[in-house]
Amino acid sequence: MEKSQVQLLAFQLIAHSGDALNHFNLALDNAEEGKFQEAQKEIHEGDKALVAAHKAQTGMLTSEARNEVIEYSVIMMHAQDHLMTTLNYERFAKRLIKLYEKMLNEKE
Repeated sequence: MEKSQVQLLAFQLIAHSGDALNHFNLALDNAEEGKFQEAQKEIHEGDKALVAAHKAQTGMLTSEARNEVIEYSVIMMHAQDHLMTTLNYERFAKRLIKLYEKMLNEKE
């Protein structure tokens, strides 16, 4: 896989991860306001963006599994960092939304 192909995949990872992160932030904003249905919609949209990111990543992983030479790319390292950060943020957001729901239910 040529460096330009790796870089294209990296930009796809960054874009999809960024979209997902934005949705997770919107989900937390909604949960903070007690809008849990809207929060879940944003989580769902964020999860869809992560699936797109994983599809982009899978192409590169499949190539490497076929013993194709993958050109090193700092941009790909950066993209992988974005994806990992977003995956962790997703877990955090989902837990925090549950806490918001629990707190709201205890108030009532």
